[in-house]
Amino acid sequence: IHYGVLRASGQEVLRKQIGQELIDLARMDPAVRETSLLILPDLFPDFLEFNDFLEEAEAVLQQLDLEGVLQIASFQP
Repeated sequence: IHYGVLRASGQEVLRKQIGQELIDLARMDPAVRETSLLILPDLFPDFLEFNDFLEEAEAVLQQLDLEGVLQIASFQP
């Protein structure tokens, strides 16, 4: 499991960071890494904002043509 702490200053930067994390995971040998846990300590203290951003994250997955290859599973404490 890879733990990535993303310290984005806004949603556009976060989209780019998530995109890079998805690319990295897709290129990785599953025997080395098959899961990435992305931690966003500076964004989305409100659940509804976080939930709305999940559509953006899914759009990044689609743009990278990784839908069906990788899956975004979300949770907010």
